[in-house]
Amino acid sequence: MAGTGKGAAKLPAGVTYLRDKDLYQARQSVSGKRIAKYGTTPEAALQALRAAVVERQGQTAAAAASGLTVDEYLTGWLERQRPEQRHETAAAYASYLTHVRASDIGDIRLRSLTSRDVSRLIGWLRRRTSAKTHRPLHQTTVANVHKVLRSALQDAVRDGIIDVNVADADRLSVSVAPLHREPTPLTLDEKSELRRLIAGHPYEVLFLLLLKTGLRPAEALALRWQYVDLDRRKVLEVRGSQVDSGEKRARDGKLKHRVLDIAEPKTTAGKRVVPIAEELVDALRALKASGALTSHDKRFPDLVFPSVGNGLMGQEVLSRWWRALVDGTPLAAHRLYDLRATYVSDLFDDGVAEHDIISVVGHSNLIVTLRHYAKSRNFDAVRRAING
Repeated sequence: MAGTGKGAAKLPAGVTYLRDKDLYQARQSVSGKRIAKYGTTPEAALQALRAAVVERQGQTAAAAASGLTVDEYLTGWLERQRPEQRHETAAAYASYLTHVRASDIGDIRLRSLTSRDVSRLIGWLRRRTSAKTHRPLHQTTVANVHKVLRSALQDAVRDGIIDVNVADADRLSVSVAPLHREPTPLTLDEKSELRRLIAGHPYEVLFLLLLKTGLRPAEALALRWQYVDLDRRKVLEVRGSQVDSGEKRARDGKLKHRVLDIAEPKTTAGKRVVPIAEELVDALRALKASGALTSHDKRFPDLVFPSVGNGLMGQEVLSRWWRALVDGTPLAAHRLYDLRATYVSDLFDDGVAEHDIISVVGHSNLIVTLRHYAKSRNFDAVRRAING
């Protein structure tokens, strides 16, 4: 029985003191069901009530979601991810899941989805033709579709909507791992060939910078003169990365093109200071003095490497420059990212401390650096070690 006296005055809303039990009761209705919790203090009762309400709301949401089809669940899941993602990431997720929703598993109830259905989806994707290229989907695209679907279903498991993630690779009857090509460092002869190829190129200094600093292409394209110290410290600061803003702008009153922007690095480690080699210092000084590359982008008037159109250069444009340079040469098998792998491997071969390497390349831990970029070519050191 509720009463007055001990603890009865100035209680929080929804809390009652039960005199006969010497306890406090906190009550609230959730989805038509009244929940009551008790405690020796008002705060304890409220804390117990909040936990029960959260649990009840989760059960209610799970019950509502359990009747959804795969298509309906993925639509809602994408919307929940969007506020936390960059535009290009959100667009990629939506593009990958378009393939899932176009398949016949989109109409299956989420709780009825099986690993056999997901395996069948993978097989269907491998036979599917891209509307853009009119060729079969690339194996990396198939793997990314599976990866995003697995992530969405893992959230459904976490939220209690389904019991197991049927997209887990070990549950499938087919393999979804793409044939991944790791970055390959350039040899000494290949580096000499690269210098010969870029000599006199409009973006010679850009390619030299990628080789001598290990910057990601998107970071190099976002580099601004205010973050380059060519005099006292001889360093550059990585403060941003080129991204797709998600906006489109009219051109000549008819066509539309993407608006590129500069965003902060995704991780804390990505924002860093990188030393500049003397050779690169001289090249950057000469570039700046020549005025050969001048940015007329009002947002970023001090871009170090603006495009020919005098704004931010897209990464696909830089990739085309690279292919035009190396196709038909001994470097034809190399990709632009191999310059970053070359930089990292050079640092390892020269005995630079591991913590210094991950600091200048922008990795948060050594595992990524070793797994993807560090490929030793110092066979003399290896021979000394095994024969010592």
